[in-house]
Amino acid sequence: MSRAGLLSTAFLAAHAEKINAFLRASRSAVFSKNFERLHVVLGNEACDADSMVSSLVHAFSKGSRSVDTTVFLPVMSVNRNQFRLRCETKALFDAAHIDMDALVFQDEIDLAAVHTAHQLELTLTDHNKLKRAYIPLGQAVKSIHDHHEDLGAHAHVTGDDRNIAFVRNERGGEVLAGSCCTLIAEQVAKAGPVSPLEATLLLAVILLDNMNMDPKMKKGTPRDFAMVELLEPLSLVDRSSLYSWLVFEKFNPENWRAFSFGNCLEYDYKHFESSGISYGCSSILIDLDTFWALGNTQSGDKDDNLTAFAQLEQYRVRQGNLAFVVVQSMIQSGPRRQLLVYSPNSTLHAALKTYLESVDVLQLSPIVVDERVHAYEQHNVALSRKQVVPLLDAFLKQYQSQL
Repeated sequence: MSRAGLLSTAFLAAHAEKINAFLRASRSAVFSKNFERLHVVLGNEACDADSMVSSLVHAFSKGSRSVDTTVFLPVMSVNRNQFRLRCETKALFDAAHIDMDALVFQDEIDLAAVHTAHQLELTLTDHNKLKRAYIPLGQAVKSIHDHHEDLGAHAHVTGDDRNIAFVRNERGGEVLAGSCCTLIAEQVAKAGPVSPLEATLLLAVILLDNMNMDPKMKKGTPRDFAMVELLEPLSLVDRSSLYSWLVFEKFNPENWRAFSFGNCLEYDYKHFESSGISYGCSSILIDLDTFWALGNTQSGDKDDNLTAFAQLEQYRVRQGNLAFVVVQSMIQSGPRRQLLVYSPNSTLHAALKTYLESVDVLQLSPIVVDERVHAYEQHNVALSRKQVVPLLDAFLKQYQSQL
């Protein structure tokens, strides 16, 4: 039997009945405006598997145990028409019989209007600072569950409500949990029995984020291992099959061949601001040569008929006239990582090159993609965007002080 066939026999529609009933009831309450208070659980703007599953399971856990009239609602931090780009998450939700029509995406709800009516509460998962479009909603943030560097936003959220598994150190920072779903699993387990579907969804993402806890990849913290040990016996799918299936879906070349250059940039994009400088970082799952070639392939789309470099520059401007753009590539075979940086400011562009090549922990060696960008093989494959961003922030602090 095929991998997909094996998974389809493990997941039954009955396993998803409760979570789908919750999603349908929450969506109905929101669109009929039948609520006194709406508690939205929101993942980060990249809206990867960790963000989507952490927001979904946390909202379900809280909502199904709530004793008051508050409506809990997970909101996917991407427009509905972009969900297809999240290949592994779509495959997981489809297999698990999650009712996609019952999910709410960011373009389907006016959070600002709910906030203006003094009815909004927010929980942030997988990030600890609202994205630019949601900054006016800051006072609605009630709790945070995250494993990235604490950016200091929403300082009114303190104590147990500010659950951020990251500590700063001289190397930039140390992640105390490799997946936000680890933190959500801890919370769900404390609240009561974990259902088989909850366990499977959480385990899937923890394994995906930590490369199946492979010690050679230096992934997985004690908190991750503890939650894997707790969730694995409850999962509907054995650990090995679950991980290999999701990795296949995530890196599936057939999916990536169907993406445009712009799709690749949008797939897993995050906006950052440090020392008054804004920049963006896209994570992609194909090598930089293939990525760049996609941008130089002509199609019927107006944007795609521009060169790769022109599309990158256009994307930089569209995202808010960013000071620079970073693209980090993860290639499954090997595995390998590559890094690309670009700034239209020649001084900043040169300073980025000098700094990155001086950071020994990255283990960079230059490669040629386009003479107008800096590109590298990143031999330390253990460093993902989560670890690279604090390094860039340290650079920007130093760069600004020299201006």
